[in-house]
Amino acid sequence: MVRTILVVDDEQNIRHVFSRMISLIGFEVDVAENGDKALTYLAKNKFDLVLTDLNMPGMDGWQVCRRLRDMSDVPIIMLTALGSDQ
Repeated sequence: MVRTILVVDDEQNIRHVFSRMISLIGFEVDVAENGDKALTYLAKNKFDLVLTDLNMPGMDGWQVCRRLRDMSDVPIIMLTALGSDQ
């Protein structure tokens, strides 16, 4: 069974690096460049995991998580470059 992961990040280089690494270990990968597109993908597809950036313009990672929880119980990993453990 192939597992599918959604990578959500506003930076193209980060989406590319994560999708490449994840696909090399055998997962299917979809990417979204913002929260709105991520929620559209999530409404139409089943994912086994969502990796989302915390700090995105428009709908940030926290908002994506809140809205995603209304739709699904898929596991979420938050990505951030912030200099805090919070």
